[in-house]
Amino acid sequence: MPRKPRTDAVLLHLPMDQQKALCEWLLDGGLSYRAAVAAMEKEFGVQTSSTAVFDFYHTVCAPELLRRRSVAVTTSEEVAAEAEASPGRWDEAALDKLKQRVFEMMLNPQVDPKETKALFGLVLKAKDQDIKERDQALDERKVAILERKAEELDAAKKKAAELKQAGGLTPEMIEVIETQLKLL
Repeated sequence: MPRKPRTDAVLLHLPMDQQKALCEWLLDGGLSYRAAVAAMEKEFGVQTSSTAVFDFYHTVCAPELLRRRSVAVTTSEEVAAEAEASPGRWDEAALDKLKQRVFEMMLNPQVDPKETKALFGLVLKAKDQDIKERDQALDERKVAILERKAEELDAAKKKAAELKQAGGLTPEMIEVIETQLKLL
């Protein structure tokens, strides 16, 4: 059962901008309670204790953290739904963002080269995947053309056999047709 805030809880009665700053230090800055005590005294001239910061965290920061997580879940669900609705556009947008990030990392001398290499590897894998998809589409097109040619060849052979059987072709014409069929 949560404890009732004390009436003399200095941190819970700070101005909102100071409460917000302390909350950001604890959540985003990753300050320990002791470091937050020192920062409160240095920045705002407020003397407090680690226990008071602990109480503040559980009263103010924990609900804020839950709210942020809820927003993140909602956002990720919306993004997932959008990606599912239009996968091609999503993939393209994500790849563009990844390329931009890699470019920014390459310009920053303080970025770990291994991280840049890893992300650049992802860009190259995406390009390879795109090339493979295009090659597969080309192969499918070639197969369709070959199947159509095979059907045409079968039809031509059938027609030639019918004409030969009907006696409507001279031996020279049969020879020309067979030569042409071999070329197909």
